[in-house]
Amino acid sequence: MAQRRVTVFVTINSRNDIRLHSSDVPVVQDFIVQFDNNQTGAHFDGFLVDFSLPADSGQNAVWTFNPGGPIWVKLADRRGACPRNQNDHQQGILTNPTLSADNRTLTVGNANAVVQYFGFALRFVNLNGAPDLTYDPIGNNQNGPQ
Repeated sequence: MAQRRVTVFVTINSRNDIRLHSSDVPVVQDFIVQFDNNQTGAHFDGFLVDFSLPADSGQNAVWTFNPGGPIWVKLADRRGACPRNQNDHQQGILTNPTLSADNRTLTVGNANAVVQYFGFALRFVNLNGAPDLTYDPIGNNQNGPQ
């Protein structure tokens, strides 16, 4: 069985608040992305996730994913401790991060092989030279392959 491809849209507003939304997977409170291999009624072996930063949404036009390290990930507890820097990054949770040529889509694999709650940091650079942004949502892997 293949991975299910899903898109999670990222919107940065004028106060540099960041929100996530998707019609493919549940996003709770704009920041908790829930992954269930059986969400559509069919079984999939994990996910291929596209985090999309569309230029025509909010203030996104002046932001891109940070090509020097667009995402950090680590296991977290229910309080949601997220990675604060590269040293906190744990390999193997979200895999093979790949950026599109315009740095507006970040694609990662999520095997969803075990039940786990993980924090991740999405990292952005401003095209006008303003300070970088880091946003720390949560991922909730709800099951493993059957």
